[in-house]
Amino acid sequence: MRFGAPLGGNLDHSLMRALSRRFGVRVRFDEPLSLRTTLGVGGPAKALVTVERKEELIALLKTLHREGIPYLPLGGGSNLLVSERGFPGVVITLSGALSKLEVWGSTLRAGAGAPLSEALKLAIECGLSGLEFAAGIPGTVGGAVANNSGGKDGCVADIFQGALVVTPEGDLIRLSPEEAGFFYRGSRIRRRRFIVVEVEFKLSPAKSAEVRREVEQRLRWRKEAQPLDKRSAGSIFKNPAHRAAGALLEAVGAKGLRRGGAVVSEKHANFIVNEGGATAADVWWLIREMRRRVLEEFGIWLELEVEPVGGWGE
Repeated sequence: MRFGAPLGGNLDHSLMRALSRRFGVRVRFDEPLSLRTTLGVGGPAKALVTVERKEELIALLKTLHREGIPYLPLGGGSNLLVSERGFPGVVITLSGALSKLEVWGSTLRAGAGAPLSEALKLAIECGLSGLEFAAGIPGTVGGAVANNSGGKDGCVADIFQGALVVTPEGDLIRLSPEEAGFFYRGSRIRRRRFIVVEVEFKLSPAKSAEVRREVEQRLRWRKEAQPLDKRSAGSIFKNPAHRAAGALLEAVGAKGLRRGGAVVSEKHANFIVNEGGATAADVWWLIREMRRRVLEEFGIWLELEVEPVGGWGE
C-alpha cells in the first residue's frame, strides 16, 4: 500500500484557516518531510499537525473524512520514503498526552507518540522483560505497533495486549490481539489506516540488570551488523520466506551501488544510506535496481518494508 493518492478532496484555504484556528502553532504548512524522516529526503506536506489529545485526533479525522482529505500518521519517520512531490494532505504526529508512558504491574501502557526507545528504557527500570527485541529499533510506539516491528527473536505481536485506535471515520475503538491482525512486518491496523492512540504491552517480571545486559548485547549486534551511524530508513525489503533479503542482495553485488548521494550500505545490503544530498528519486532508482537484480538471479520479487509516500511517476 502506498500513501499519497488524493481521496477527492482539496485542502483549500478555508480548511487551512480552520486548522490554524484549532491547532495554532501546532500546525505547519508546506513542511519539508525531509526534516521529519530518518532518511532525510522528500518533498513537503501540505499540512503537518501535532495532536496532543485523543479528542483532537477524533475531531481531526472526522473533518478529514468528511472533506475527503488524505492523511498520513508520522511517528519517528524511520520507515518512510517520501517522494519529491511530498504529501498532498495532512500529516499527523502525536505528542503531549498521547506520548505518556506508565506501568501497572507487568503491563506497560504507552501513548502511541512515545519513542519506542523510551518504552524500552522504562521496562528496564521497572524490571520487566519482553521488549528487548526493540533495542536499536527507531521510531515511536504507534509506528512499531502498526508495522509489527521486531527482530529475529521477537516482535510487537508477542507482547501486544490491546490498543485504542481511531478509525479513518473518526471512531475510537479498542482492538484485541486478534482484531489487530498482526502478520510479518504489518497489521490490520496499518492496512485499514487506523491511527494508534494507546497500547498495552504484557511483559514479564525480571531483574533490571539482566534485562539491561540483554538490551546492551542486542545493541552491540545491531551496531556491528547495521549502519546505525548513517541516515537510512531501516530495512528496505522484507525477508522472503526462508531467505534473508540482505543475503540475496549481497549475492547480486548490491553493496556499494550508488545513485547521487544514495548508496547501498557496505555493512548491510538491505539498507540504503544518505551520504549527503540524496534525493527520493535516487533512492527509488536504487530500490528498483536492487529488486531487478534479485528477481533476475533468484526469481524472487522482494516486497518493500519501507513505505513509499507520494507520487513516483509510474
